[in-house]
Amino acid sequence: MYRFRYPPQIAYFLGFFAVLVFSWLGPASAQTAPNLTQYRVVAVASPQFRNATGLDYDMVPNNALATPSDHGGGGIIVVVLEFGYGSAFGATFNGAPMTLIRSDRIIGSGNIIIGWYRYYYSATNYTRGEFRSTARQGSMPWRDLFTRISVR
Repeated sequence: MYRFRYPPQIAYFLGFFAVLVFSWLGPASAQTAPNLTQYRVVAVASPQFRNATGLDYDMVPNNALATPSDHGGGGIIVVVLEFGYGSAFGATFNGAPMTLIRSDRIIGSGNIIIGWYRYYYSATNYTRGEFRSTARQGSMPWRDLFTRISVR
């Protein structure tokens, strides 16, 4: 009776592969993503604001209904804090869609991503208007969070 044997190289490879897979499936990968707990505008930038103040961004206080400073000119950038995991449905300024131009990770303890700064851009020349955006939480109970701000 002939008995097939794997060459030693294949046996080593299969052992290495098994160790790799089981270490990848360990308890560290079993963590769930944090729920979306904050979704709000944190900063606004525009040519008029920069020319008047020399600063890049107008920082928006928590729960503000309008930007602290006047804005305008040929373009606007709105920065949204997305704390936790969700999926944004996009953003609008005066009803026109804005473009997501950048996303910066927020890193928590253990080098885990706990949120994002999302940068939305519109090239529209305007004097004032309203920014709106909505995001859905990434896990149950699938709630939507909404943010808006009046840009002066």
